[in-house]
Amino acid sequence: MNNLIHLEQRKLIQEYSFIKADLEYKNSIMSENQSAFMEKAYEKIGEERKSSEEAHSEASQAKQEKVKSDWKVFKPEIQEKAKKMYREISKRTHPDKDPEGVYSEIFAEAAKAYENCQLFELYILSDKLNLPYEVGQDEIVVMKQEIEKSKKSLERIENSFIYLWSTYDNPRMKEVIVDRFVKMTKGKI
Repeated sequence: MNNLIHLEQRKLIQEYSFIKADLEYKNSIMSENQSAFMEKAYEKIGEERKSSEEAHSEASQAKQEKVKSDWKVFKPEIQEKAKKMYREISKRTHPDKDPEGVYSEIFAEAAKAYENCQLFELYILSDKLNLPYEVGQDEIVVMKQEIEKSKKSLERIENSFIYLWSTYDNPRMKEVIVDRFVKMTKGKI
């Protein structure tokens, strides 16, 4: 039975890793194509494109408005386990213990994961360092929820106008997608 639980947790960690890689890839596609897509949309409505300063200011403001995660949403046992995992990772990868900087990236990733309450990331980093850990049923439930949230994020990206526009090579299809976007936003972009 213990072997089944271990296999399930490994499966979940791998699934999350694949989804994370897919999200990073598709977000990169979105970032690279956003300006060109918006340029086409502004051409359609006949307006000047916003200056890069305005767009950057709006993006910064939107990021600041995001709600920060908090470990308090997790059960106390999970909070404590996450703290221990983070400390173990930090002990192994701290710059004082790693003067060559071999683990500097993992150290930074662990700090970011703990700060952003990313339990999965701590498991992945523990795996990279071959640190032992146990995953309980509560964590498995949390992992499954996190995977579902990530799948929904992927779905939103895949259904976005910018992503769809970037996947087509056909100029006519690209134009149709821009037209739909302008129609849907009623030219208020």
